[in-house]
Amino acid sequence: MNRLRRMWLLLVVFSALAPLAAQDVVVSSADPNTASQGTINLNVTVSGKGFKRGAQARWKVSGTEDPGGVTVNSTTYVNPNKVVANIDVADTAVLSKFDIEVQNSDG
Repeated sequence: MNRLRRMWLLLVVFSALAPLAAQDVVVSSADPNTASQGTINLNVTVSGKGFKRGAQARWKVSGTEDPGGVTVNSTTYVNPNKVVANIDVADTAVLSKFDIEVQNSDG
């Protein structure tokens, strides 16, 4: 059971970041929504609304500011409803639910 627990890390519980800008940013899904500990250079498609060029994605252990071992290498804007985040998941990453926040460069 311990081996199975260490194998999968649940990455996504969707959260909305409500910036001060006129349009709210909302995250609605991520693909893939799980990853193994020790995964590097994984592209995660984050869907939602209100994304702008320069938007940055962040992973945080649900309800905290702790990245929990998930490092975002880059975030690529695709369109107002999609960004692609390239992430690394440490081999010691927290086994937990994570929130994904997307914040536009204008706040």
